[in-house]
Amino acid sequence: MKLLLLKLRDFLKLRLHGIVFPERACFFEKPFDWHCGYGRKITEWQKQELATCNLVKYSHKPEKPTKAAMRRAQRKMFSKIRYQKEKKDVWNTSQKTEMLERGDCEDQAIYIMSLLRDQCTDWKCLGVGIVKGHAFAMVKIGEDDFWIIDNGYLSYSIEKASRLLLCRNLQPICGFNLFEKWSY
Repeated sequence: MKLLLLKLRDFLKLRLHGIVFPERACFFEKPFDWHCGYGRKITEWQKQELATCNLVKYSHKPEKPTKAAMRRAQRKMFSKIRYQKEKKDVWNTSQKTEMLERGDCEDQAIYIMSLLRDQCTDWKCLGVGIVKGHAFAMVKIGEDDFWIIDNGYLSYSIEKASRLLLCRNLQPICGFNLFEKWSY
């Protein structure tokens, strides 16, 4: 019940913001800026994750995940992975996070991304975004906008970045997935 009320609060707040400030897409990817402070962590995580994951060879053209698939992945994360702040910020692989059944925002975002990736969706549209020390899973909509699938820090519902981040006056710092990294 509490989760439902929090989702309703987020929904109403974002809709009100959408009326006052019309939706604008403005999150263009740029080449990765190594001075952002996350370059080494991302590279280390990519090496570890590639060593532990099974890359599926697609016999069909992979597609972007539907909103229903994103909701299922978020619900599975909520039911399996308990949030726990880490003393030393270590980014775990999705398998290790599932085994530990706990993790911070980066671990939860990586876990959601891996769930969507394992559903044979297009890995190029999936990623993890970082904004002011917080990480969230993301699914690219187009060239300049993406869906945010969060652990409740920003929102319990799945929202467009052009609404959610602008409503909170936040700008993403960088994003990454299994093979790429980029800045905003």
